[in-house]
Amino acid sequence: MSFGENLKKARKDAEMTQSELAQRVGITERSVYNYEKNSRAPKVDIVEKFAQALGVPSEILMRGLAGENTSGQWNEKELEKLLLQIQLMFDSGLDERRKERFFQEVAMAYFDFKNKGANEE
Repeated sequence: MSFGENLKKARKDAEMTQSELAQRVGITERSVYNYEKNSRAPKVDIVEKFAQALGVPSEILMRGLAGENTSGQWNEKELEKLLLQIQLMFDSGLDERRKERFFQEVAMAYFDFKNKGANEE
């Protein structure tokens, strides 16, 4: 699942509208819509705000960002989105602690992906 799909599912599970989520996070409703449609890549601090507002770990929202197709190979479009998110994180001016947490989440997602492939064989 993509970040947008994870965000939408978590929002619906929390029985929250896009407007309510936007208000809790401090962004516009249109921004929530764009994140859910994957037409905008979130910065790490926004992911953390979404997670807090929805009462879920940020890892839940980030899980599955590096998509795969039915053959188990990397999906280039999803990989491009992930790389864009990494670039945005570097450009964002986050402190080193948050950047480190981001890389831990990326590493965890990578190993989850690798383990999933190993378990399917």
